[in-house]
Amino acid sequence: MKTPCSPSHSVRRTAAFTLIELLTTVGVIAALAALLLPAVNSARSKADAMQCLSNLRQLHVAYMQEVGDNDGALPWSYDFGKGTSWTEIYAESLGGNWQLADGGAKLASATGCPAQRRKLKLGGNRRTFAINISLTSDNSPIVEPGIPPKLGLFGNPSKTLLFADGPIKSATSTQNVCNSTDKFPDCLHNGRANAAFLDGHAEPLTQQQWNAMKGALPTQLNAVGTPLSIFWLGV
Repeated sequence: MKTPCSPSHSVRRTAAFTLIELLTTVGVIAALAALLLPAVNSARSKADAMQCLSNLRQLHVAYMQEVGDNDGALPWSYDFGKGTSWTEIYAESLGGNWQLADGGAKLASATGCPAQRRKLKLGGNRRTFAINISLTSDNSPIVEPGIPPKLGLFGNPSKTLLFADGPIKSATSTQNVCNSTDKFPDCLHNGRANAAFLDGHAEPLTQQQWNAMKGALPTQLNAVGTPLSIFWLGV
């Protein structure tokens, strides 16, 4: 009598996640993402701040090139007679390297802050930095009409503002830095806004430090040697 043959192979059971295992995995991934996201954001914020400072320093190098080309005279921050600002003035003298629009201009990428560009949904070559218009505008109290001041005039270059992060309302990025509330720098770097000074160093200033520079308009400051006068006018 023949006996039934035993199966030549065993039946394999297909492995699968249970619902509880799937939910547990998703929960672990979500927890890890929640832990990592602040670190990622913090790293990007620090990188943005460092790139912003680097761009400001590059801007100062180009600025000093203009000073050297003009026998030590500072270029105009704004020419009220012609209605032209520093961007148009430098664009002409530096061969179009200071264009406001997106494009491949050599210095365009250094004229703005990556964090502010992202906030305002601007391209990587759009300007967000602003200049201290009171320093060398043709109606500044330290400037003779039509005669830009020489670099040697400024006795406190390390305390004199030149460039800074742009104002909060700077989507078109044509405004200048001054201490009125509508043109105050946007403190995007952990409560700080970066500033470049006439001597070439750049540093972040807290909101409290910027607030300390509020007061009378820079063009109305006559008290030579005061912090406000030094910061805005360099005298």
